[in-house]
Amino acid sequence: MAPGKNPLKLWDGFRRNIPAPDGMAPASRVLLVWLAQVAVVTIIARILAFPHWALLSAIVALMVGVLLCRCSGKWRIAGYLMCGMTILAVGSAGALLTIVDHRERERIKLQAPEQHDGAAQTKSLDEQRRQGEMLAQMLELARREKMSAAELEETLRAEIEHEFAGKLADDERDARAAAERAARALLDVMDVPGIVEALRENGGRAIVDALLTRSPKSEADKAEAHRNVLQWAYLIGDIEQAERSANNLLAYNEHDLDAINHLGHIYIVRGQLSEAEAQYHKLLERAPDDDVWRAIAYSNLGLIYETRGELAEAEQMHLKALAINEKSGRLGGKATNYGNLGVVYRMRGELDEAEDMHRKSLAIHEKLGRLEGMAAAYGNLGVIHQTRGELDEAEEMLRKALAINERLDHKEYMAANYGNLGVIYESCSELDEAEEMHRKSLAIHEKLMHLEGMAANYNNLGPIYISRGELDEAERMYRGLLEIHEKLGRLEGMARDYGILGAIYLKRGELEEARRLLIQSRDLFAQLGAQHMVERAQGLINGLAE
Repeated sequence: MAPGKNPLKLWDGFRRNIPAPDGMAPASRVLLVWLAQVAVVTIIARILAFPHWALLSAIVALMVGVLLCRCSGKWRIAGYLMCGMTILAVGSAGALLTIVDHRERERIKLQAPEQHDGAAQTKSLDEQRRQGEMLAQMLELARREKMSAAELEETLRAEIEHEFAGKLADDERDARAAAERAARALLDVMDVPGIVEALRENGGRAIVDALLTRSPKSEADKAEAHRNVLQWAYLIGDIEQAERSANNLLAYNEHDLDAINHLGHIYIVRGQLSEAEAQYHKLLERAPDDDVWRAIAYSNLGLIYETRGELAEAEQMHLKALAINEKSGRLGGKATNYGNLGVVYRMRGELDEAEDMHRKSLAIHEKLGRLEGMAAAYGNLGVIHQTRGELDEAEEMLRKALAINERLDHKEYMAANYGNLGVIYESCSELDEAEEMHRKSLAIHEKLMHLEGMAANYNNLGPIYISRGELDEAERMYRGLLEIHEKLGRLEGMARDYGILGAIYLKRGELEEARRLLIQSRDLFAQLGAQHMVERAQGLINGLAE
């Protein structure tokens, strides 16, 4: 400010010289300038969301509009219109982007309704102990037989590659190399006192704990130690430790592609899809000439889009991964890509294309002797036949998948196969066989504490018991389902469960308890805004009074 000038007079002169239509009050002129400023601020605030050309065009439009405002007649009117329309366009675009961002966050929340901590993602203790027992027996055998280090490493590698095939296959450039590293890490802690007993008690957790007690001297040794911990922590499902180790590796080298890739997987496990997507894009940026890593990144991006329901984008990513793997001749990668494409096509209802993809995937897995991949392909083919109503073919495929998963002792996949077989038998009105399959599935899910699986089993068993008139058993199923829905905070499921339980009590003639449950169902549906369900529940309640 120049000395001796009155700031109020300066402001008054400024606002009176703002170009404006004849007769416009000074305050209105100030408002016009303020609106222009808001537009500029909005553009700058949204600079990361707007493409650069859009930002530039908005600024140019405002500048031209201001210049025209200084002219006379129609040109001045045109200038004001241009400024106003630019401001309106920028504001509308900003609001639209905000809504899109909010809806995207909501969609991700719906796909992953709960954030899992490491404990929730850790394998069941029984499963870890089974794996630990297998590794402990191998170490004892090596000591008795006095196997050489090379012989033991090769034996451990084969077992680890077999046991953790699913996690090694898609997470590494080379599953065999990853299994070799995991085997060497186990050999490094073989001399830790009590390691065999710890393996039997805590499974893979014992390996992670033993690795964390090491004190490497050089920076290179520290990085290798973190990589070993990352490998084993991810294999056993200790997500928090895996994340710490991945971040430690990135502190040593921000271009560590393996650590970036694992971080993406960790975010997927937690349901943080946007963060996972960012990691896989980072992988693409930092491996521009590495076809193997690019194929892995595209495949993982495809899975994210698939989870969001963005099937066109998912297909595009899987096709890019497939093209790279076909060019480089990576059979395992091609099998994965075919399987992923099959899932996308099935979700779109393109069952013939889906079947073709899964059969191509199956052929490669059979050629490579990858039992886990074969089981997945058989299971997916079973679902396709089931969707078509080809129940005999569906049962055949699911039986093949089940036989392999039983051989591999993959409990979670066995439970899925049993559940799908139960649905098939129920469709054929073979209720005894359906009950047997759902009960087997439920037993596994209860042992693994998989609430989602248990809920599906309860929901499948309840109608079977109702159709037989076994109301006590049906009530037990829906009480169990209600308990899970309450634990997960799923109001719609709770409302439905209360309604079915009310109908069971109504069928028994226990009218007061039926009324209480139906009122709870009605009130929850009202809270959800499901008016047609409110009316249905109220109709049953009114019927009790008659």
